[in-house]
Amino acid sequence: MLSLELRTSPFKYGAFVIYAVAVVFAVSNSYKWLATWTSVTTEMLAAQAYIAPLICCLAAWSGLRSKRQKMHETEAAAVRSVAAVRALQILADAFWLVVASMVAFLVLLLRGVSLSLRGTPVWPAVLMALFVCLLYLAIGHTVAALISHWAAIPLAGAVALAIYVSRNYFWQIRSLLWLSPMNYQDGFAVTVPNPLFYSGQLLIVGGYILALLVVYYLVRGSRKTLRLTTFALLAVPVLIVGFATVKTNNSPMLANQPKMVTVTDPRTGFKLTLIEEYEPLGAEIAAGWGRISELFSESDLRFDSLRQLTDDDFDYSDLPKGTVPLSIASRPMFEDSVDVIWLNQITNCEPFSGELGLAGDVVVAAWLADLRQLPSNVGGASKAEIDRLNWLHSLSIEEAKKWVTEHTYNMQNCAWNKSDFGSL
Repeated sequence: MLSLELRTSPFKYGAFVIYAVAVVFAVSNSYKWLATWTSVTTEMLAAQAYIAPLICCLAAWSGLRSKRQKMHETEAAAVRSVAAVRALQILADAFWLVVASMVAFLVLLLRGVSLSLRGTPVWPAVLMALFVCLLYLAIGHTVAALISHWAAIPLAGAVALAIYVSRNYFWQIRSLLWLSPMNYQDGFAVTVPNPLFYSGQLLIVGGYILALLVVYYLVRGSRKTLRLTTFALLAVPVLIVGFATVKTNNSPMLANQPKMVTVTDPRTGFKLTLIEEYEPLGAEIAAGWGRISELFSESDLRFDSLRQLTDDDFDYSDLPKGTVPLSIASRPMFEDSVDVIWLNQITNCEPFSGELGLAGDVVVAAWLADLRQLPSNVGGASKAEIDRLNWLHSLSIEEAKKWVTEHTYNMQNCAWNKSDFGSL
C-alpha cells in the first residue's frame, strides 16, 4: 500500500517543483561572495517560510483526494478506517517532501562549498531548516479534513501566511516570540545559531504536528483510541518543554567572538587582518588596499595595515583609525570598503569646493578602487569625468605617488579643480 501511495502522491513531483522555487529564492537572497554554515542554514529557513503557503495548498489538495476522485462510498465500505488509509497517504507525502527539502539544502550547501564554505553546523538549526516543512504538510491535510471542500486549498495557504505574519508581529513583541513556529534570523560571521533556541523550536514544531494529528484523526474517525491518546499525551509535554526552552532562550542567534586572520599582500607587504570566514576574499582585498597604501606611502595619509571592524553597529563618519568595515551584503567588498573609508572618513567634508567639488571626489575614489569606469550608482557620468579617471590611470606608480602627496589637502577638504587632473 505504501508503495502505491508513493507512486500516486502529488508531492512526488510537486515537492521538487516547490523546492526549485525555494532554491531560486534562497540563492537570489543569499550572500554572493562568501558562505558559512550559518548563512546556508538561515537561507534555507527563509526559503521554507517563503514556500510554506505552496506546501500547505498542495497538502490540502492531496487531502481532498476522496472528493476529487469521488471515493466517499468506497472508503465508507472499506474494512480499514479512513484514518488508517490516509495515514499512508500522509506518510508518502511526507517522504517526498523531506527528500525534496534535503535535495534543496544540498544544492545550497554545494553552492556554499563553491564559495569556500566556512564554519561548523549547528545541528538543531539544520534539522529545523530541513524538517519544518512537515508542519506545513500537517496544516494542509488537517484543514482539508476539517472542511472537505475546495475552499480548504486557499484557506490552508492563508494559515501559512498568517503564521508568517505572526512571526513578524512577535519579533516586535519579543515576550511572545515563543508562540510562533517560524522563527529564524539571518547571520554570518559575528553570530551563530543558538542551539537551545532551535532545539526548542524543533519541539514546538513537533508538538504542533502531534496536536494537528490528534485533530486530523478525530475528524477522520479513527477507531484507535490508543493512538489518539498517545498523540495527545505526547503533544502537551513536548509543547510545554519547547515553549519553555524558547522563552528562556529567546534569541535565535548568539554573539560570537570571531577568529581573526592576517593576510599579507606579497607585492606591497600590506597587512589586512580580517574575520576568518572572509579569508577566501582576503588576498583580493589586501591587494587592492596594498595598491592604495603604496600610492599613499609618501603622503601624510600613509598606512601599511588595516583591521576589519567586527562591530556591526558602527558610525560610518567616525570609524576607529586603522579599521575597515567589510560588508558581506555589499557589491564587491573592496570597492565598497574604499567608498566607506574614502567618502566617510578621509574626505568627511561638506560642502565640497573648487570647480569640480563632489565630481572630483568621485573620480578619485573610483581611481583608488582601481575602477576603469565610474560606479553604476553615479548616474550620468560625463565624458570629462571619464577622461579625468583615465588620466589618473595613465600615471606611473611614481607619478601617482607624487600626485597623491601634492593633493593631500584636496583629498581632505574635497577641493578639486580641473587643473588637478591635467586641466581636463
